[in-house]
Amino acid sequence: MLNKKSSSVYQKAFTLLEVLIVVAIVAILAGIVIVAINPSKQLGNARDSQRKSDIGSIFTAINQYAVDYGHYPIGISSTPTPICDPAQSCSGSIDLSALIPTYLIGMPKDPMSTTDTGYSVAVANSNIYVEAPMTEIGFKNQFGYSSTTPIVAFAGAIPAGYTPPAATQGTPSGGGGNGGSQQQTNYALQFDGSTQHVTISEVSLENVFSVSVWYKLNSLSHSSTIIGNSSGAGASGYDALMLRPDQGTIYLLTDNQQVGIPYTSWDTTTWHHLVLLYNAGHYSVYVDDSLIGDSSFGDSALSINEIGQYATGGGNGLAFDGSLDDLRLYSTELTTGDISALYNNGVGTESESGSLGTDLIAHWKFDEGTGITTADSSGNGNTGTLVNSPTWVTR
Repeated sequence: MLNKKSSSVYQKAFTLLEVLIVVAIVAILAGIVIVAINPSKQLGNARDSQRKSDIGSIFTAINQYAVDYGHYPIGISSTPTPICDPAQSCSGSIDLSALIPTYLIGMPKDPMSTTDTGYSVAVANSNIYVEAPMTEIGFKNQFGYSSTTPIVAFAGAIPAGYTPPAATQGTPSGGGGNGGSQQQTNYALQFDGSTQHVTISEVSLENVFSVSVWYKLNSLSHSSTIIGNSSGAGASGYDALMLRPDQGTIYLLTDNQQVGIPYTSWDTTTWHHLVLLYNAGHYSVYVDDSLIGDSSFGDSALSINEIGQYATGGGNGLAFDGSLDDLRLYSTELTTGDISALYNNGVGTESESGSLGTDLIAHWKFDEGTGITTADSSGNGNTGTLVNSPTWVTR
């Protein structure tokens, strides 16, 4: 009896084969669960949800800015351009810091981007398109997309050859005031740096005057005349205001004197705002709301009859190479507040009070978009005639 084993005590152990079979079954089940869950896809979907939220926020901010100012933020063009990350360099990208903090607490950034924000913006068919090129779900229209919505956001880059539908409502680009319906698309005039220019009846700026203009250069290899006079006798007889990136100056030329204000921050990617002030022999230049320099200037008058060059024919090699927009001439010295208002409001602002209204000599918005003439919205009848077909471009 002592050597007899009880069947209730004895238990058979698992064999190695059985253990392996169990492990294999567990592995297979785990694999099925992982495939079903797809954590990589789930993470991608989470990132895409953030992208959708981000471009929605940018969409809303640009829309509200346009409603308030009557135009899109300066610098948005028909070419999809990366949006600058304010914490990094904005070289080659568009700076939308004007949206912060009024319309955005901070600039959204793609969760996978290490350079700029990872988002891009463009204007096409009078609509704004905010893109998320790094999306993991591919091209998909979303957030406010409609043929009647002025501003549209996209997840994913717009495919090559895709033509977005035009908005049927008025867009906020151009026009003026606080947006409103049926507003005009904001155009500009692009010159080829050779013979293209605009002729106007001679305008004389005397004793006290100001010039305000938006410009974007195509080339930094030579000088570009903004306004000038073709009727002088020889080089010493011409009046002109010109950008001279090749010489590092912004240059004023008249019959009796030539003065250049040093300036080196040239580029071919961004629109900039330039203001020239003249008062009692003193000459000052502002770029993008900042004073870059001043000098004494003995001549008391600047006479112009051309936009985009001086000395008709282009043989002087100083014709404007780039685009001009919203050119204004005043018979007063603008205040720093006036300059800031012109810069911050961008182009197309029709609401002009004080010196911005009563002392306006001429104002060419270049918003026609077609034809061979450009109107003077000041009411003084200084209509311009396009010569050698400068190109109408959208802003």
